[in-house]
Amino acid sequence: MTTGKYTRVGSSKGPLTIGGAEKKMEEDSTFTYVPQFSVAGSLSEVESWLLEHHPDDTSKALQGAYNTKNLKKATVRRAFVREVESWQEHREREHKRRQDERQINLLVLVEFLKRYQEQRRADGLTGDKKSGRKTLRDKLSEVIASGKVMDVTSALEKGKGVTRVVLKSNSIKKRLVDDDSDPLHHVVYNPRVATAGGGVRHFLVEYGGFTDDQISTVVDAVSSNGEVTLTRTTTPSKPRPSSPLTKRFISPLRRNQDSSVDDLLDGLNA
Repeated sequence: MTTGKYTRVGSSKGPLTIGGAEKKMEEDSTFTYVPQFSVAGSLSEVESWLLEHHPDDTSKALQGAYNTKNLKKATVRRAFVREVESWQEHREREHKRRQDERQINLLVLVEFLKRYQEQRRADGLTGDKKSGRKTLRDKLSEVIASGKVMDVTSALEKGKGVTRVVLKSNSIKKRLVDDDSDPLHHVVYNPRVATAGGGVRHFLVEYGGFTDDQISTVVDAVSSNGEVTLTRTTTPSKPRPSSPLTKRFISPLRRNQDSSVDDLLDGLNA
């Protein structure tokens, strides 16, 4: 017999537990639980079931049954309380067991994923993750491939404001570099626009590979409509520092969650 579990008999059938006994008795004062045979139902239905299946034990079973009348007896009340407490302990143990099983299953899954990723790396099926944001160099490569030029006359910070245009033969726009083997040969600006120097500055800063002095010299030449001479710097360009405004937002609710699962998954992205 499993402590606390009962089978309802009579017109309505199904599983019951001792945990809901008091509520059932409040709804029906004759509702009876028979611990000796783990059956429950209205008193008349339980008695009929006992007479059919255990006629010799009917009287004794009903004397120790739990119902509103019998619970006034001290011995029956103590037995009822012990069973309710045992049922609650059983539920807590089952809850902990299920949690432990889920934790074990998660550990197994994480270990499986780790081995799967290791095998894919060993087979050369995975590579380094690339940022989803296109750089200005990526955009310029696309412009060149399309047979057009990049107009930086109105360029803003972070490479915004550049446009892709077709350079006509009679266009007044000027190229940053005359050497057609240089990618910057395909970058143009409009010398008649007063703010073109600022656009060129924003472009060169975002594109990278030039010193501040080189950029200032080019911007001065653009602003004065002079001859632009752009040479590469031999100093490696430094990566742009990340801005707090561009960092990925993490919800405070997510940050405050239990970190145990995150700790388990850390190795997957290593």
